[in-house]
Amino acid sequence: MLADGSFYVSDGYINSRVLTFSAEGKFLFQWGVKGGGPGEFVVPHGITVDASGRVYVADRQNDRLQVFTPDGKFITQWKQAALGRPYGIRIGRDGLLYVADGGEQPAAPPHRSGLAVFDLEGKLVAKFGRWGNHDGQFMMAHDIALSATGDIDVGDINGQRVQKFQWSGR
Repeated sequence: MLADGSFYVSDGYINSRVLTFSAEGKFLFQWGVKGGGPGEFVVPHGITVDASGRVYVADRQNDRLQVFTPDGKFITQWKQAALGRPYGIRIGRDGLLYVADGGEQPAAPPHRSGLAVFDLEGKLVAKFGRWGNHDGQFMMAHDIALSATGDIDVGDINGQRVQKFQWSGR
């Protein structure tokens, strides 16, 4: 939710778009279509906004993160091995971007899943976890929440649990 109460919704399981609503829930505008080009999506999943208003969208099936102006104009994309397949994304009070990488989920191992932390220019700051079902591992990191005290909660959909991490930052 933005300071004025308006909000963005990533609509990816049926559609391939981002919608914007007023604080009262009135539809304002949308952007995106299905595809792999700039401003196009295949399962836009997580969405977050930085302090300057830039909108970050986890374009899950395209294995990238796209960055937009508040009115939906494409700025750039991040596509790199450290990003993986972004499912959930959040920007912390520390100004860093936290990414739940759900992995490709192939039919047979090796699998990949984890948590990555980036600065807002796309530089990797830290990486946590690997595929598995033990403490600190993920079967499919799906979403992420950040607490006011700095805890990182990661929902692991195939592991059927939420794990809490503490990290002191850079």
